[in-house]
Amino acid sequence: MKKRSTLAALVLAAALVLSLTACSSGPKESKQPEESNTPAPEVTLTRGTWTDNVYTNESLGLTFTMPESWTKMDDATILSMMGSSATEISIEDDEVYDMMALDANNGDNVIIMMVKTQDGGILSLDNYITVLSAQMGTEGTVGDTFERELGGVTYKVMPVSSDGLDQYHMLCMTDGRIVDVLITVSSGTELDSVLANFS
Repeated sequence: MKKRSTLAALVLAAALVLSLTACSSGPKESKQPEESNTPAPEVTLTRGTWTDNVYTNESLGLTFTMPESWTKMDDATILSMMGSSATEISIEDDEVYDMMALDANNGDNVIIMMVKTQDGGILSLDNYITVLSAQMGTEGTVGDTFERELGGVTYKVMPVSSDGLDQYHMLCMTDGRIVDVLITVSSGTELDSVLANFS
């Protein structure tokens, strides 16, 4: 039974990752919404690291301590879930899935990804949110965006509800990239219970 739950959680995480990939490479939005006043940190992004059950990304100012029931995904697993033939994840990639961790018991998970912005494409955080909201709206209900601080940085949070799951895209822009801390929780789990694992 535990193997089946773990497999189901991995399949769920893979589906979420693939939906994110589709979102980031979707149609370009020409409408220019009002620019955000959210301050963007001036840093050069780097990949985070795991030490036992603790993920740290100093360039993002994030530390995530996995609860006991959670499992981290190594780079080979992430690449396999993405259907990539690459042998490693590089900070130079257009889309960097830096970290994935999940609770195999209920499917709660955290994914941290960074997406390069491109000339002629999504140039601002607000444009990215507009496009992501339109695409995610075809798969669920998109709620009102709100702000939340994480690691000393103000993120715009876009909630999406679908099929008994709540996703929170916590978004900021730095170093020419959109940073998406994607938190998915099952019905009945509060966002704050997962955020409590960040410091």
